[in-house]
Amino acid sequence: MRVYVVWQPAYDRDTLAAAKQSAYDLFDDPRVRHIWDGENALAKWYTQQGPLESTAIFIWDAYYLYASKAQWGDEPSHLVDSGHPVLSGMDQLVSILTSLSADR
Repeated sequence: MRVYVVWQPAYDRDTLAAAKQSAYDLFDDPRVRHIWDGENALAKWYTQQGPLESTAIFIWDAYYLYASKAQWGDEPSHLVDSGHPVLSGMDQLVSILTSLSADR
């Protein structure tokens, strides 16, 4: 499993330093790769092209789960699930991850 957590400035208090601290506090796991997107480029792309609907300028606090064979060409392939906000979608995300790990 690979986990990429993309940190972005959704609010004024969302800085690179704050993201680093949150990364340390919330995701102390060597499988997690942290990425700072200071321009919100990925979030803007997902707002325009992604599977989740949002009326915001850019989507944030969302998860996208891809199959291990996924590749990124013009867009990512093999989307398994997505949801937002993350906390209220956590039960669904955990359920899907559990079923995928049981299939191995």
